[in-house]
Amino acid sequence: MDTAFTYNFVQNEAEMNSLLDSLRNSWITFEDYKKGAHQVTTELNKLSSERGSLVLNGVSLGIQASHVETNSQYEYQQQEKKSFETWFTVQNKFFIIVIFITLFVFSGFLIIGYRMYKRKYYK
Repeated sequence: MDTAFTYNFVQNEAEMNSLLDSLRNSWITFEDYKKGAHQVTTELNKLSSERGSLVLNGVSLGIQASHVETNSQYEYQQQEKKSFETWFTVQNKFFIIVIFITLFVFSGFLIIGYRMYKRKYYK
């Protein structure tokens, strides 16, 4: 069970030393049980922990050893055939060109209209 103890911040070194002494002299043990030995036995399996490593039925379960690096080119799923990919690429390029031409034409109309509007009041 995970437990957290909270204390107020100490103001000086004497308070800190008294707090540390009270923790050391407490009946609560503050230990790292990761390095100790522990064993769980069921009808089918025997799991034990010794010196930071796990052993299942006499076989070491190396947590880091079982990690295998994968190649960056590895495909997790086979790539399916993309039937309309080239059509959509061509269609996207076509619409981009049409939009730019339309923007250019409307800009021309705005410039022409602005000049005609200005000339109307210069006379």
